Amino acid sequence: MKKTIVIGLAAGLILTMLLAGCKKKQQTSDVPITIDPSSIEEMSDAQPTSEIVGGWETNSEFSSVLTDEESGIYEEGVKGLDGLSYEPVTVLATQVVSGMNYAFLVYGNDTEAKASGESDLYAIAIVWKDSKGTSTLMNLTKINPADLHVKEMGDDLVGGWSVVAGAEPGVLPTEDAQSSFDAVTADLGKTFNPVALIASQLVSGNNYVAISKGSDGQLYLSQWYRDLQGNAQMSVHGVLDWEYYNP
Repeated sequence: MKKTIVIGLAAGLILTMLLAGCKKKQQTSDVPITIDPSSIEEMSDAQPTSEIVGGWETNSEFSSVLTDEESGIYEEGVKGLDGLSYEPVTVLATQVVSGMNYAFLVYGNDTEAKASGESDLYAIAIVWKDSKGTSTLMNLTKINPADLHVKEMGDDLVGGWSVVAGAEPGVLPTEDAQSSFDAVTADLGKTFNPVALIASQLVSGNNYVAISKGSDGQLYLSQWYRDLQGNAQMSVHGVLDWEYYNP
């Protein structure tokens, strides 16, 4: 179930989270943080001029080391948000608006969720850099491996997942995950370059969830199963739904 935490911005440049309602809402691993553009007028007199429902350009290459510019954009975007504790993994995509939107794959959690013992996980953070160079976090949505949101085929999944830390764009972290991913995507009519293994689930074999870039330039979320004999079968596969991960 998708829940929303609204972050208001105080006068001037200080962002504050509405922490009073956070504790109750951290019971799902799928929590978008949305920011009302009307509340950031004092930070910038320009606002994005298009709805964020498409038009994303996927990064041509993924690197686990951000450039100084990318790091600066992310750090300025989350500056003052003491309730967040996420580290950027890579830049997934960009979108030209009145300025530029950056979609960061990030890893971490809310500080309050961490304090309550919740595990870290991956999320997509949208940071807008306006035409004057000021960066603002506009939205952050956690990727729930039990409830993937794609625009193509697939059903929701059941829980019991373990988030896989230490994403290295370009290759999945284990031979079993990589070989089974190659097997289930071999006949899909496109090639897929892994960006990160999001989660795994030990059953009689393994379930995996990963984000990848297709040869068509789009980002995909996939969930597949590898049995004990090494046979693999796709369960969920589709284009990442930007309308959900950036509401």
